[in-house]
Amino acid sequence: MKSLTLVKFYLKNTNKVWRWVLLSLMFTQVSAQSYTSELWVLSGIKTELSKKIDLGLSVNQRYGTQGLETFFPEGMLRFKASKWFRPSVEYRFIAKKRLDGSYGTSQRINLNALFTHTKKRLDVGLRLRYQFGFNRFSYAYDSEFDVAFRVKPYFTYDVKDFILSPTVSTEFFYDPTHSASGQQIKKIRSYLGTTLDLNSPHEFSFGYYYDWNVNQWNPTNKHIFMLSYQYKWKRSTSKKDIH
Repeated sequence: MKSLTLVKFYLKNTNKVWRWVLLSLMFTQVSAQSYTSELWVLSGIKTELSKKIDLGLSVNQRYGTQGLETFFPEGMLRFKASKWFRPSVEYRFIAKKRLDGSYGTSQRINLNALFTHTKKRLDVGLRLRYQFGFNRFSYAYDSEFDVAFRVKPYFTYDVKDFILSPTVSTEFFYDPTHSASGQQIKKIRSYLGTTLDLNSPHEFSFGYYYDWNVNQWNPTNKHIFMLSYQYKWKRSTSKKDIH
């Protein structure tokens, strides 16, 4: 019951939280116009369809100084090929705020290959992603929504007898297009965060991203705070359901 109450509080106060966080980061925009701030809020559910297949459904909200700027539901299927290799496919329907305040829509598909290795309490991973989108928001290339190759190594440490498991990662966005500025890295995204080990189906994570745009004219970099909640639904299965 305590976990359920915490979830309700988290969802009810999301709007207040992002305003407080973004106002606290306004000094970055005053000191340097090339920086902006965002709050990413993710909530989702994950379950096992079988011993080797996971299904995930989530909703991602991205808030800027003008409120909700990007919103997308996402579906994910992941295959447990082995202990160290898990390919997956994701589909996103994206709504993004235009300059006039209205929202444009797009779609994106992610093809992922996740490689992991665990030694004692340390998890080391590498995620490779190829993404491609439909109905582009603008003619200008955007590595966040358009076609891109992404490489993300990460490290997670399970601290003994401690509720937090810290994670660090760095992701590289490569533009494969044949445009004048293509075929080079366009963005580097670094992350420092943690997951709460609650020993329950409820999983909370929070952290900080720094988006550094490179090889671009007049780039705008981002300070991003992330809050995430995920519920792990354990379905009751019979022997016939297990493949």
